[in-house]
Amino acid sequence: MIMKVCQPSRIFTVGLALFYFASPASSEEIRLLATKSTELIVKELGSSYERETGNKIVMTTDLPVATKRKIDAGATFDVAILSPILVEQLVQEGKIIRDTRADIVRVGIGLGVRKGANRPDISTVDAFKRTLLAAKSIAYLKEGNTGLYIAGLLERLGIAEVLRPKTKLPLTDVVSNMVANGEAEVGLTAISLLIAEPGVETVGPIPPELQFYITFTGGVSTSSTKREAARGVMKVLTGTAALPAIRANGMEPGR
Repeated sequence: MIMKVCQPSRIFTVGLALFYFASPASSEEIRLLATKSTELIVKELGSSYERETGNKIVMTTDLPVATKRKIDAGATFDVAILSPILVEQLVQEGKIIRDTRADIVRVGIGLGVRKGANRPDISTVDAFKRTLLAAKSIAYLKEGNTGLYIAGLLERLGIAEVLRPKTKLPLTDVVSNMVANGEAEVGLTAISLLIAEPGVETVGPIPPELQFYITFTGGVSTSSTKREAARGVMKVLTGTAALPAIRANGMEPGR
């Protein structure tokens, strides 16, 4: 069960949104496969959802590519949130109901350093390059849309080879944690995850000329035995009540 308490104004707003389609008399356990960024939204809204509906959200987070592999291996779920292309693949494979497919959030890449460290200059492309070259260690994801984009970006900037010996490539979404605990001096990842980590100083988004946005898309499983409740979760995540939580975490609505 998600325990984080929402602010009273948000509880009231979410309560109104849920009133029209929730079924408080029934109690369901909704299995949600999510990304770390969308986990922030679920935590913000989850307490109100659970209180209003009586349902429980059981959430597992991973990179979209890892979640797709789990589903391919037979993992069961009611709602899954991945990248748009992977959700479309699941629709084509008959594993997600097409008319439940919806974009939830869009988030750009940011750069973070450990809390209390000097904030480097990343205001221009040249300043961004100098910051990376001066850093003692850098972390970004090995796979997934963000990691692949950053790897290609460093190649295009002509600094990939120089950075390689001091680059760390985790397989799970722990870049912000690595920066917070000192494993990496600089972290490049979804800006929402930097903002959410108390031990990280979010320097800002990378320069606009280099920016890349990741969209996270959700859908309801064709195998779900709790389809109406699962659709209700999707309505909350894509509804107006989610907007304050989305924006507070450095993201934009996906639609």
